Amino acid sequence: MPLQYKLYHRLEEEHEDTITSLAFSTHGTFLAVGSLDGKLSLWSTLSGRKLHVVVTGNNAVLSIIWMTPSENHLFLSSGFFDLVWKQVTVTGFAAHSSSPVEYLAIVDCVVVTGARSEVFLWSHEGTANWTQLAQVLPPLSISVNHQSEVIVTSLAWARTKYSERTLLVAYLHHGILLWDAIKAKMVHFVYVKTLVYDCYLLK
Repeated sequence: MPLQYKLYHRLEEEHEDTITSLAFSTHGTFLAVGSLDGKLSLWSTLSGRKLHVVVTGNNAVLSIIWMTPSENHLFLSSGFFDLVWKQVTVTGFAAHSSSPVEYLAIVDCVVVTGARSEVFLWSHEGTANWTQLAQVLPPLSISVNHQSEVIVTSLAWARTKYSERTLLVAYLHHGILLWDAIKAKMVHFVYVKTLVYDCYLLK
């Protein structure tokens, strides 16, 4: 029997352009919404009421991720947001000089940013202390994709036989790379004979 869905809340009249990212907070209390209009809106999932709107500038909000287990901090492609005491503090930095950040992944205090072909790992301690730990180099091209641009399409953390802290990096034309964040090196690579838009390791 197919699942039956019903409308719970309709969140309207805030964003003026395409919605690009959605993220529920750790316990599902809040929903963060990002858009091409450069706005981040925060909503109560219980009441459907809009709680905050932050205009990040002319940069589209392409990716959002909550810093678990807290529901007071979130990262997005335009910076770091602190929601403690319902006051929004905005800080950030240019993680990639050539392209906007399109993908984010976090484990403990390590944040991964992906922009076009680039993947960087950052140590994060507090709103202003960011240190670059490593750069994940893209896989080498082979005969079937040597003319295709290297484009990151997904970032995800997983525990694998290679490492307790394995980063999965998906590329549109170039397969999936597994990177050991402890030893700071690639440990495996899978070429996929199709376009790859997303990847997660199912337990």
